[in-house]
Amino acid sequence: MWGLVFSSSLQLVHHFIYRPYIGASDGLTIELTDLWTLGLLFFCASDHQKGIAKSVRGLRAFLVPIALLLMADIFSFVNSGDMELSFWGLLTHIRVVALFTVLVVAMAQGIEEFQAALVGIVSSVIGMGSICIFEMIFRSNIPRNAALIADAGESDFRSGGISSPTLAAALLATLLPMVVVEYFYPVSRSRKMLAGLGICVGLAGIGCTLTRSAAGVLVFSSIPLIVFLFRDQRIKARHFVACGVVLACLGVSIGDRISERVDEGADNLLARAGLLGTAVNMASNSPLFGEGINNYDLKMDGFIPHDQRQKFEYVVHNKFFLTLAETGIVGLAALVWVLSVAVRRAASLAHRGLPVGVGLLCSMIVLVFEMNVESYDSGMNLLFAFVLMAIAAVVSSHEIGKAQQDPGLPNRKAGRKAEAGIPFEPVVLTWKK
Repeated sequence: MWGLVFSSSLQLVHHFIYRPYIGASDGLTIELTDLWTLGLLFFCASDHQKGIAKSVRGLRAFLVPIALLLMADIFSFVNSGDMELSFWGLLTHIRVVALFTVLVVAMAQGIEEFQAALVGIVSSVIGMGSICIFEMIFRSNIPRNAALIADAGESDFRSGGISSPTLAAALLATLLPMVVVEYFYPVSRSRKMLAGLGICVGLAGIGCTLTRSAAGVLVFSSIPLIVFLFRDQRIKARHFVACGVVLACLGVSIGDRISERVDEGADNLLARAGLLGTAVNMASNSPLFGEGINNYDLKMDGFIPHDQRQKFEYVVHNKFFLTLAETGIVGLAALVWVLSVAVRRAASLAHRGLPVGVGLLCSMIVLVFEMNVESYDSGMNLLFAFVLMAIAAVVSSHEIGKAQQDPGLPNRKAGRKAEAGIPFEPVVLTWKK
């Protein structure tokens, strides 16, 4: 479990197939997370065979809408214009469901597995933020696909190694609240330092993408966490100084580009809103099952409203409208259902005063807001959406409480650390036996 490498958005092999600007993202990718999904599946199966695996409780609320989501994908094949594209779209959702299921089973085994997942999230922010900073400094994309890079040109160099700058910024904004919780409620000093680095690199990465929406959504959605930290007297003057230093460095290094970015494209959101008309027309043609998963770009030209002149993108920038157009009311209901369950579970944990619940709630708020301005059709953003839901499922389905200040860390090393007199800060959670 400690080997989870959520941090790498780099791909081992780019595509099984390559169909530029068609449907979900631009094809199907093999990412490092796929290998770790298989690895976790192997270890979970091994533990089950040995009879040492712990049971997972309270998952029906998640599994029912997830099953309905996959059923909606299959039903949409009826109206698909390209069965090959629909197959890849279905496989994309199977991938994220497999990751969700394996993570839930793995994290349910104990606190160490859960802490490993949090390390994966922190390292993900550091990895993605570092890529964004690297691209800004050298004004060059880390190669994803030669054809895409050549077509996008230098103006799109800040894509963070994935599909677009806005998706890279959205991924960082979604995960940062969890990193903040890891910083203020660490297991050890080394974890605290790693989380502190993640906060600095993550904020700098968002700045380097020059993306306005993600920064604004992050500030708004972090209000519950900031209030919680103030009440718990965790925020100190040094934290404001550190944030000031990060902002000052960004202002000195790329302040001119940030100003240009703020001034340009003021009608961007209005243009994106105009694209919703195509999705509405497509959904009205097949309201129940949609026009086929992963078929939006293939069919969009036949549904563009006469008064719509925004054709600057090949997909609607809204996950909910995209789902409605491709898989109909059934798919949209399943998506809203599973997101609602995750948000409700996170809100319940936050209400109980668990720091991880507050951070998870803020991350889910960012996720839902970003789904209204981005497609989330595939890739790392969709994977991490299900990672957060897996954390919500596991934490809420076990008997979890605040860790005791004494006698020590609730893991296998607790006794040794207590005997050695090694100081530590209390962890956020513990799995009660």
